[in-house]
Amino acid sequence: MSGRVVRVGRAAVKGTRHESLPAAGIGSAGVLGDRALAFCDPERGRVLRTVENPGLVAVRARWDDPVLELDLPGGRRVRDELVET
Repeated sequence: MSGRVVRVGRAAVKGTRHESLPAAGIGSAGVLGDRALAFCDPERGRVLRTVENPGLVAVRARWDDPVLELDLPGGRRVRDELVET
């Protein structure tokens, strides 16, 4: 079987809107950086899922390690450096 890639993208944060990329690295798990991060509900101890939180798809996330930038509905942009704790 053969195929041709005509478009590639990723969502840096699980459940957020996919961003189109002109090119991407591919690893054994797929596009590098795809779903590298996730929003979590600390009270329930689980990752947020779009089926329960459909508003996630309205968020555009860009991650250039260590900086995460989120474009939120309404035009607000949040940008910060992520650090391990």
